Amino acid sequence: MFAEELGGNASRKRQEENRARRRKLKQEQLKKKNDEQKNQTQDLTVKSTVTVTDVVPVTAASAVAANKQPSVVEIATAQCQQRHEVQVQRKACIKIQSFYRTHRSNCLLINEQTMLLNKRLQDLSMLISILKEKSNTDYIPPQQTVTALCQQTIFLTRSIPYQRKTDQHLQMRIRLRDTKRDSKFVQQIFDLVVNPGLASNEGHVNPFAVWIQSPEGKLRIQSMMRLALVVATDPLVDSTIWKSCLNFIRIVTVLKPMSINNPQSNNDNNNNSNNNITASIVEFCHPLVLEQPATSSSIRSIETIPGLLDLVSLLRKHLLYTTGGAPNPLTSTKLRELCIPSKQREQADILFQTVILVIQATKKGSKLEEKLMLRFFSEILTIPLLIWKLSDASIKILCSYRQDSFSQQNQLYILSLIGTFTNVHREIINNGDVESVLCQDLPLKKAGATSIQCLLANMVQLGSSCVQLNGSKPDKLDFEASATYFRFLATLVDAVPVSTLSSRDSVVEWVSDGGHHSPVLIKKTDKDLKMEKELSELGSSSVASLAAKEARVDRNRSFWKSSAWARNLTKGVSKILNSSGSNKGEEKKDRIANNVPYIEGGKLINASAVSQKLAMGKQSVKASSLDTVSLSPTTTSDNQRPSLYSPNLLKALCRLYGIVLARWGGSGGEDIVHQKRAVRQGSKKDVASTSPEPCTQSLLGVLCFSTNFIRVSWGMMQSSEDMCPDFGLIPIIQSACIRPAYNAPQKERHNDRLALFYLFVESLAYQLILTDDTEIHDMERPIPLHQLRRCIIVLKQLLYKACCTEDVSLSNLHSKQEANYFGLALIKTASKAMWNLYDRSSRRLICVPNLWIVEDLMEAELRRCKTEQDYVSLLGANVLRVCPFLVSFKRRLRLFERIVYTNRAQIQGE
Repeated sequence: MFAEELGGNASRKRQEENRARRRKLKQEQLKKKNDEQKNQTQDLTVKSTVTVTDVVPVTAASAVAANKQPSVVEIATAQCQQRHEVQVQRKACIKIQSFYRTHRSNCLLINEQTMLLNKRLQDLSMLISILKEKSNTDYIPPQQTVTALCQQTIFLTRSIPYQRKTDQHLQMRIRLRDTKRDSKFVQQIFDLVVNPGLASNEGHVNPFAVWIQSPEGKLRIQSMMRLALVVATDPLVDSTIWKSCLNFIRIVTVLKPMSINNPQSNNDNNNNSNNNITASIVEFCHPLVLEQPATSSSIRSIETIPGLLDLVSLLRKHLLYTTGGAPNPLTSTKLRELCIPSKQREQADILFQTVILVIQATKKGSKLEEKLMLRFFSEILTIPLLIWKLSDASIKILCSYRQDSFSQQNQLYILSLIGTFTNVHREIINNGDVESVLCQDLPLKKAGATSIQCLLANMVQLGSSCVQLNGSKPDKLDFEASATYFRFLATLVDAVPVSTLSSRDSVVEWVSDGGHHSPVLIKKTDKDLKMEKELSELGSSSVASLAAKEARVDRNRSFWKSSAWARNLTKGVSKILNSSGSNKGEEKKDRIANNVPYIEGGKLINASAVSQKLAMGKQSVKASSLDTVSLSPTTTSDNQRPSLYSPNLLKALCRLYGIVLARWGGSGGEDIVHQKRAVRQGSKKDVASTSPEPCTQSLLGVLCFSTNFIRVSWGMMQSSEDMCPDFGLIPIIQSACIRPAYNAPQKERHNDRLALFYLFVESLAYQLILTDDTEIHDMERPIPLHQLRRCIIVLKQLLYKACCTEDVSLSNLHSKQEANYFGLALIKTASKAMWNLYDRSSRRLICVPNLWIVEDLMEAELRRCKTEQDYVSLLGANVLRVCPFLVSFKRRLRLFERIVYTNRAQIQGE
């Protein structure tokens, strides 16, 4: 048993030794593997943390951390990161190679297709020329050939989208890789392939007849139209190319007049079938070029596929940024019209004419036509320097006659645009807010002017270029059209900023028709004869001497005898009125030494030969009755619309000139009655200037000394009650306005009267400055004396209402009306004219003194006054500041006396 135990122990011992040896071997292998991984981890750590300039001090903690071995998880993470980086690099290389291969293959394909297309077009051109030379026939390619060549052209002129996001819409753009080569291909496609079939009267050769029946064909039509517009607006292509492209647009969007008897067609059924095919193509293509985005944020470029084929927006963009290079070229001030290159102007012309032709092809009276005309008026006619960017051919289209959709009569196309604009936006226009309905997408820094200023400038230049409106040819002048045109100009002039005509000097030109008409005013009535008799009884006494005499009679004699102040005042007034004394000879010597002319009896001498010549005019005026004045009959050609005289043109011109003079003549910027500046409602900006601009002085000079406007206008007002202003219809004179009121005929007639009266008063006040007393009394310039007295009566009524009665009416109104520049100008101009006439009547009587005054004016106010303060407060009354001559001299002297008396009584006592 002991031996067995010893033997068993030996075998067990050998087994344990084997196990220990195997365990040790495994540990050594594991230790070796761990050492290798540890070395790799330490290398990565050193590379990422250790720098050349930084030295990390060795501490006990760092030594312990260095001796710490990384875990298995950290090792696995580092290995995973390395594998990921390798995979990313491999994918990037594959993707780059894929893009390059795709790009390279596309370039090779494009070059191959380009060469193939070029060869096909050359063969087709040669075939057409051979057929034309041999058999004198036009070759029309088959529909399959047209489809193949168009698809090839569309492919060569599109950008290649290599990548897009999953949620992003695919946007392909028109791209001309070689502008000269590709544009030439496009021209050949339209001239040789597409246009011959479209222009043919045979429906089976029309390629669009097949395309329009499928969605793919319709998309192909849109692509061809977009390609044509892109090439037509490219400034680098030749003129023949864009003409060919726009010719294609006109063919597919404008329906040709249908022919009833076509000799080329076999029968009427074929003719009707061809017309139906053409009509269906135009019906599909015409709305495509007139689409408008719902909002500005959804506007896409014309090159984008899909995108909007909006001709109006495309034309605006082209005229703003392509023609001239900028909305307002930098050289426009120096070069004027020459700042636009001729090639760019020609390109803009063709596009402009195409847009008008497409708009005119719209169904008359439809909502679409109205919308397009509004857009054209708002977006195109507000472009800065529009007339400079177009030629006379385009302007001639705007100034040509065409049947209007509303009136169903032949009318100038520019007036049709104006009529549509005013009919749709009449309420906004009547409120004076025209600019709010105009296109305002152009910053002021780029345009240099607001949209309404650009519109006004373009309308003025259009009118000066149109013979039917400018009056350069009297036989072609259209009076009604001119009245409508100038009426709209008055609307624009009323709404433009006041700085429009204040920025620089303007020149006003007057177009003469070769002669003037000077009607004789109506004859004197019994009232005129009575006033002349009273005047003859008074003799040559002045107004001041008569007033002083009347005051001496009516005043209390005890006051004049007892008051030393009254006696001194009487002596001073007598010296002033008599202009005589002991030192009269010395004064005469002084005047001769100073070259001062001697004035005797308070009269002005006729020392101004220039003013007399201007007042007389260059030609002698023949007397003729107002009722017998007639214009010479106008001669018209067969294709020219006959023109009949209409007084509406004179009324429109009076309104336009009246607005200009009221805003920039220096009278409408200040309220002389209430002594405050005139500003626009809701704004602190002035609506009228406070000093006259040079352009208004030139305009008044032309009206007064180059025309017979003063006599004609006053004759119209005196001969017709419809032309006389009725101040009773105006609740407040300060709020009077002559802005054109569309679709309000009664208000329009009232505004015409006010405009005519204001322009007459403004012209009269201006001419009186250069007119002496001799011309007024002996030569009856500017109007006869008896008519001048009637004018004084009308002006007196106006000033009395403005200064005396309106204060009461304003206090009774719950909401105070806003003052208008025209009402303020009317009051100030009337006051200026009355002051001039009153001063002249003080030197030499024009009328009896009672004609100036208003009976019992300020009598009640004087009776209510008790103290000195009450009397002094009357000196600030509107009537005494603006027109004191309306108050009798007795009451003014009484007021002065009461002020002195109450002041003395307050100081010295009763």
